[in-house]
Amino acid sequence: MSNTTSCQCALSITLNQIKKASTCTSADGNIDIGVSGGSGAYTYNWTNQSGTQVSTSQDPQNLLPGFYFLRVTDQVLGCAGQQYYEVASDLSIGVAATLNTSCITPNGTITVTMTGGSGNFTYEWTFPDNSIVTTRNLSALKSATYVLKVTDITRGCSIQKSVSVKSQNSLATSLVQVTPNSSCKTPNGGVDLAVSGGSGSYAYYWYNAALGAYVSYTQDLQNVRGGDYSIYVVDNVSGCTAYTSVSVPETTQPPAYQLEVIPNDNCSAPYSGAITLTPAGTGPYRVTWSNGKDVLPSTLALTGLAPGKYGFTLIDDGTGCVVSRSYQGADPVVIPDASVPAIAVTVNQVLNNGSCSAPNGEIKITVNTGGYPYTIQWTGPNGYTSESEHLTSLGSGKYTGTVQVTCNEPPTIEPPTIALRTTNNEPLREVSIALESFISDPNNNLDLSSAAVVSQPKSQAKATITPAYELLVEYRGITYKGTDELTLRACDLLGACTEQSLSINVDVSGDVIVFNAVSPTSSGDNKFMRIFNLPPDIGNRVYIYNRWGDVVYHTSNYDNDDARRRFEGLSDHGKELPTGTYYYKIEVGDGRSALTGYLALKQ
Repeated sequence: MSNTTSCQCALSITLNQIKKASTCTSADGNIDIGVSGGSGAYTYNWTNQSGTQVSTSQDPQNLLPGFYFLRVTDQVLGCAGQQYYEVASDLSIGVAATLNTSCITPNGTITVTMTGGSGNFTYEWTFPDNSIVTTRNLSALKSATYVLKVTDITRGCSIQKSVSVKSQNSLATSLVQVTPNSSCKTPNGGVDLAVSGGSGSYAYYWYNAALGAYVSYTQDLQNVRGGDYSIYVVDNVSGCTAYTSVSVPETTQPPAYQLEVIPNDNCSAPYSGAITLTPAGTGPYRVTWSNGKDVLPSTLALTGLAPGKYGFTLIDDGTGCVVSRSYQGADPVVIPDASVPAIAVTVNQVLNNGSCSAPNGEIKITVNTGGYPYTIQWTGPNGYTSESEHLTSLGSGKYTGTVQVTCNEPPTIEPPTIALRTTNNEPLREVSIALESFISDPNNNLDLSSAAVVSQPKSQAKATITPAYELLVEYRGITYKGTDELTLRACDLLGACTEQSLSINVDVSGDVIVFNAVSPTSSGDNKFMRIFNLPPDIGNRVYIYNRWGDVVYHTSNYDNDDARRRFEGLSDHGKELPTGTYYYKIEVGDGRSALTGYLALKQ
């Protein structure tokens, strides 16, 4: 210690004796101390644990049980010293805690022995989860710290004590070595794990979050790719556990490559976009492409691509490494659309309005887009609008015409379900279906005369397009059973074409077969909804629903040979239903599950 006069001041406070209070409420305790050093002239200030002064004498008397703080000051030198003391009572808590040796079924215990007091006590244990237990002794305890408060009911005082139950079988893990993965083909990453504590008999669970699965059950993790792994160790005897996580570095490199993209400059099919993928290494390489709608060849160069987003996966078979770009991701391969259809507008005639009472001005134009569909929108005085190329009865004023070209799209072929039903004793016959029932064009410029059979049925049946624009497949003289296939092509007036395969189910079993393409105005087999092998006399029911789920037609005992009991495109009220897609449900009536599916109606 030092004072303001730089004189050395060293006070020494020694405890001679503390006399306990006779009870927890008795003020008969005292503290006897000795002080040496300094000038010998001291002042004393004793305060209790609430900060209240209780004495200024050297040895305070008549003290209640509790903690007391002493500050001694040298009156001459100004230096000070301080100490804490406790005056106990006759009431004390003795405890004996046993180790918890099981993590599955905790078995730690605490036994309490009380000394002094009236003998009339209550016990209040506070657990780690703040729950309260009021028994004297505790059992089945897990490893933790527990706080006991004992109250002497007779004398109205309490004391408190903390007790720790320790674990005999705690586990510890340490990472001895982490090996990066340096191979895409044969992963060689790993972790050397050390475990200590417990019984020495352990179970290991290595988990990879990216895979969402456990990848190993051995102590050391071996032959893995880079990534984040977690290890969960269980002591087979005590059930105690240890957990840690580790990152295995990835030092492999994805294949390097270059991309060349050629924009599409055709407004409609055939498109002219192209992508060339050039790997930088020696390979060999494999590639797959995707755009979410087309089946694309697995080649490094693609041509004839429509504008849009494309993705690929490039695999280096030499190293096993992979690089990918998703058409749905943040960095797709994009084919720009550079197509700008040529538009020529010729003004053939402009006649000025020569009448105030009956406007007679005219404008006549000719639009040439090379065959592409287009729309015209005129605006003029007083809210005038028109979509015609020849405007008449015009009043005086300024007229503005806007021509908008729609890129031509190829026809759409939606293959219907075609079924040819027969029995083992009957010969096969022909199948016919109107082309307009399943071929359409988004620009309304379908050229049905272009329809052609590209590949004949594999059954050797003869498929032709009739002058009435029906697909006719002749099976007479053919022995065949199963799913037959052929390919059709259809084009529009601008030469944009589509090819599509069609399936014909040639069935010689007794299954119910639904011919789900209906064209009442055609001359073929699809004038009505044909249902083969549907028994008419056991209470079958047929329902037709529109796209909103409303029943528009239903009948009982459906019969292909009875016009009153078959669907010919009319509603229950006898009204013609609009062209579109409908949904059917057939209750056979013999215990089989209901048959459901879609129905294409072409009026």
